Amino acid sequence: MRIRNEVQEAVTSEVLRLKSIGEAHNSPCWCPLCEADVTALSMTILPPRYSTTVFGDITTDGNGSNPVRSALSTSLRRVDRNPNHPRSSPEGPLRKMRVINFAYEEGDALVSSLVAREDLPCDCDDCLADTLAYSLNRYPPKYGVIRGGRSNLPAYQRDFMRHELNVIISHAVNVIASAPRHGQPRAV
Repeated sequence: MRIRNEVQEAVTSEVLRLKSIGEAHNSPCWCPLCEADVTALSMTILPPRYSTTVFGDITTDGNGSNPVRSALSTSLRRVDRNPNHPRSSPEGPLRKMRVINFAYEEGDALVSSLVAREDLPCDCDDCLADTLAYSLNRYPPKYGVIRGGRSNLPAYQRDFMRHELNVIISHAVNVIASAPRHGQPRAV
């Protein structure tokens, strides 16, 4: 099952652009930890945009402003004001880090079992992807950073997220089952 996260694509692209011009302008720290924090915070600020096809340009809104750049600007200021390492230098040996989409991880784990439990006529990859995209577009984004294999999301928040996603996915299963696309592109 493959869905696109257009917010993640746009933020990642803009981070690369900012890093390339920022280093020449003495910008905030771009160590792997700060970069991951800025990326995760920016993606959490922006509304979700998941689809199985191309949604459209998300770098401008109806007012001509760029919400991705605005979210990154806010995130850069917040991370620069309070980095997760001493100001003088990044944390010693930085362990492997990655940005994680907690809502996607939990939703992806739930969707197949919920589709099977509902005993719907179709559990093809298209329907599963549409169900997940529909659900995640209706759930607030929650990104974080995994450092050295450890997550910064407490277990009680993950359990609560699982419960909320269970309700949203149950609704999405019925919506997608009522009008399956089976190969026809459709933004959800």
